[in-house]
Amino acid sequence: MRKKIAILFLLSIFNCIYGDEIYQFENGVPKNFKNIDNSRLSISKEKYKDGESSLKWDFKKGGYFSILGDIGYKIFNEKSKEKARSSFSMWIYNEKPILDELIVKFKKDGKACSWFPINLNFKGWRTMWVQFDRDMKGKPLEGMDEIFFKAPKVNGTIFIDQIMPSVLIDPRHNARDEQVPFINILADTSVNSHWMALYKNYNQINNENYKNKRDKK
Repeated sequence: MRKKIAILFLLSIFNCIYGDEIYQFENGVPKNFKNIDNSRLSISKEKYKDGESSLKWDFKKGGYFSILGDIGYKIFNEKSKEKARSSFSMWIYNEKPILDELIVKFKKDGKACSWFPINLNFKGWRTMWVQFDRDMKGKPLEGMDEIFFKAPKVNGTIFIDQIMPSVLIDPRHNARDEQVPFINILADTSVNSHWMALYKNYNQINNENYKNKRDKK
């Protein structure tokens, strides 16, 4: 019990300093989760990353839902001493690998400003820190008021926890993996590439192994 209280206390401090909102799903489906189509949203204790529950999304082919409200994105001020930049963050648990993508869009007045895909070819928990003005497609705008989640072209179920619509993160720390391979590409050749280029090196090893097997045939 003390551990849970300590975690919630630290998260509340983190929220006050770095982000406008954190969705943790301990008190039901938030009222601003709207525009639900071919989908069912519910609170589940089957899987969770924080607290004791998460958002369960049962979707059919092409289903979607939205989170309405100010996202909190702020344009980076080049003259500011603060170098952290607005990023989107969340956790996903996938029950069954899907060879398709979940699309996350950020809209203003119904028009998509920026977006990115998430590969669902995994089982278990994954997280992501996606910087708005570097890692996403399109052009983010202050005043964006909707996060739109579009399901893949098959039926499925995923669990979502700890959504942070806009959180300030040091741009050197966003890392890519098999689910979001487009994040922080320049890190492969930066001064800290000894650990940020793990994804690149991992795939290079896989490609070499594949090439060696192919040449032996």
